[in-house]
Amino acid sequence: MTALRAVVGELDGAEVRPGQEEMAAAVAEAFERREHLFVQAGTGTGKSLAYLVPAILTGKRVVVVTATRALQEQLCRKDLPFLAQRSKLTGRAFSYAQLKGRSNYACRARLADIEGELQESFNGLRSERETVHTVARWADAADTGDRADLDESVSDTVWAMVSMDSHECPGRQKCSFGDTCFAELARDRAAAADVVVVNTALYGQHLVGAGKVLPPHSYAVIDEAHTLEEIASTAFGVTMGPTRIGRAATQVRAFLTGEEGGEDPVSRLDERAQRLGLLLEQCRNEERIDLDATGVRDALSSVNEAFSTLRGIVDRIQVGEFDASQRKQRVARLIDSTREDLTYALRATSED
Repeated sequence: MTALRAVVGELDGAEVRPGQEEMAAAVAEAFERREHLFVQAGTGTGKSLAYLVPAILTGKRVVVVTATRALQEQLCRKDLPFLAQRSKLTGRAFSYAQLKGRSNYACRARLADIEGELQESFNGLRSERETVHTVARWADAADTGDRADLDESVSDTVWAMVSMDSHECPGRQKCSFGDTCFAELARDRAAAADVVVVNTALYGQHLVGAGKVLPPHSYAVIDEAHTLEEIASTAFGVTMGPTRIGRAATQVRAFLTGEEGGEDPVSRLDERAQRLGLLLEQCRNEERIDLDATGVRDALSSVNEAFSTLRGIVDRIQVGEFDASQRKQRVARLIDSTREDLTYALRATSED
């Protein structure tokens, strides 16, 4: 392949290897015929350039799917910039973008809410409060809002408080920060790019979401495909446990603070989540769990009931200001999406 030889010739001391050239030709033919292609090549073959050059030459949008962050960084910080700077050699200029799951980006709406939640969420831990403030200052001037671009070391606990996943987000049109949302701007860049780099989990979400997560594309290249089965099975299922329930409880409790008198209405959910966690911990080493015998099914049902009660409490709260109304919508969406997954898990396990 002439274009491949030309760009490889720009690498210091490199030359096109027979395996690399053979792979590039096979990839180009698969693109042209719109056929599936499986390639197994050893380390040092130069696989990335062998599929990137034919992908660029299609003139169509191509999504490159990887399993590891290291490979994504290599593609977006090394290989794709290298090729973009040598478009005269390939004969085709192109643009590229990296797109990650929503929770990888700081959320402006969450950051706007955070001041009133710091004491409740972090139980007075000064270091975590200061980290949140650091993230907020960084986000004010950030270009991407991507956690990977943040120099400060941030724990998963803190990042969960300043980000939002698809279970919570009401979408661009229903958020006052929609026009400046980091996640939405990343999607805009991906929609305008010729080559879009994503991870396997996000591509799995795209498949589950009826093709609505990623921009329309003509081809997909799945690198590190040996990991696809495990990650895809996760994408097509649901994950439910104390961590996810605890995060949802934190968001609901913060919204309800000052609204409900007497006992904390989220306390019952906390108790039921703890019971579920203990039961799951007892089953940690089991390949397959008997949900009825272990009590896990009843624990899941009780958590679902607690969320249902909280949904009713949220519905009864009257809000006047626009921002408060949007916050209520986000909490309601979070409860609904969690209940949907709980219902799915109960239905799926009842059919085993």
